[in-house]
Amino acid sequence: MILNNFQLSKAQTALIIAMRNGWELGSYPGGPHKENRLVLQKGGLGRGGETKAIGWRTLAVLKKLGIVANGDLKYPVQRYHLTEHWKS
Repeated sequence: MILNNFQLSKAQTALIIAMRNGWELGSYPGGPHKENRLVLQKGGLGRGGETKAIGWRTLAVLKKLGIVANGDLKYPVQRYHLTEHWKS
């Protein structure tokens, strides 16, 4: 996928497509002395669907480009969503 002459990586493109198809992205605490986990879950977070780990760099780039934004924060889970332009 190309955005303003910027080539998105396979991981970035796959994340956008998954979120368009009903997967939800969120971060969970990793436990004592552990980094938070960034997870993509089919059907929505906490719904028992298949999960995939996502790299923080993937999220950082998509946020910087305005493709993904912070969603609801329901402690301890931070949700993320596609911005309006990228939902379809």
